[in-house]
Amino acid sequence: AARAEDDRRKEKVMSCLTCTLCDELYREATTITECMHSFCKVCIDSKLRFKSSTNKCPVCGIPLSGDPYGVGQLKYDGVLDDIVTKLFPRDGDAERAIVRDKRLAEERAFLKAKEDAKKPKKYTKRKKPDDWPEAQAARDPSTKVAVAALPKMEAVPDPPPFVPAVAVPMLAAMGRKRLEPSSVKNEATPAQVPPAAASASPKKRDDVLKIKIDRRTGSSFPTLAKSYFRVYPNVRMGTLANHVLKKLRKQNVEVPDGVVMRLYMHPVQAALASGEMIKGALPEDLTVEEIIQRLGANLPFAGDAQGKFTLEFLEER
Repeated sequence: AARAEDDRRKEKVMSCLTCTLCDELYREATTITECMHSFCKVCIDSKLRFKSSTNKCPVCGIPLSGDPYGVGQLKYDGVLDDIVTKLFPRDGDAERAIVRDKRLAEERAFLKAKEDAKKPKKYTKRKKPDDWPEAQAARDPSTKVAVAALPKMEAVPDPPPFVPAVAVPMLAAMGRKRLEPSSVKNEATPAQVPPAAASASPKKRDDVLKIKIDRRTGSSFPTLAKSYFRVYPNVRMGTLANHVLKKLRKQNVEVPDGVVMRLYMHPVQAALASGEMIKGALPEDLTVEEIIQRLGANLPFAGDAQGKFTLEFLEER
């Protein structure tokens, strides 16, 4: 009876230390930190895909990232692995212990490198080489005289300014042999100044438009944190759709692979526009300027207080 009771307790303990994927005792136990379910490393690695948005726990289905090891959602459980090794010794435990220690060292090195990357870099002043005369003088004051006696470099005069052959008759009429900087500043006429010099500073474009991109009813994505965009008239709808996906990712929204974003006109504005091209999903090669042309005289009524007009985004899977 006592032996049967011991066997029953042993089976109960083994059931708590058994992987649900292979029905055997844990080998290199690996635990999901989100739900604390544990598996063999080989078993859980066979269930996950790198950089996939469909990774999840095989037991409870909690979603995991595309790199669960990198973000800390999946970690080697050394304590659980030691319990299995101590209670139920098996062949190959020594080899697995070596692999375990190697994995632990790699994880610690990875975490340390990750923390060091976040710290600001310290820049130290570069020291002078020991063979510089100043460094020798700092070590031995008797060499200061030799340092002071070193020859100094003489300044090389600037070469004379280059005068093109076309300017020689003009200088002769002015009674000069070369073109002085002061004469260029004081006596140059507007005709002598090239047109490019007059407009050297770049002009700020005044054709920038302000539009609003909102969420369309039926979309599974949230509203953008900043819905107003400043765009040029030649910007295409495909470029704006890709920009919406980038904005959603910056808001930590998980965007599945293969999602295609489409832009639509606001229903009220689409009813005021001319032509069937902007009644449904807008073509990717359609520009902002072409939309403004189709809105025409209704443009003041089609926009709001801040934007020129309003677009709506809806994904296609």
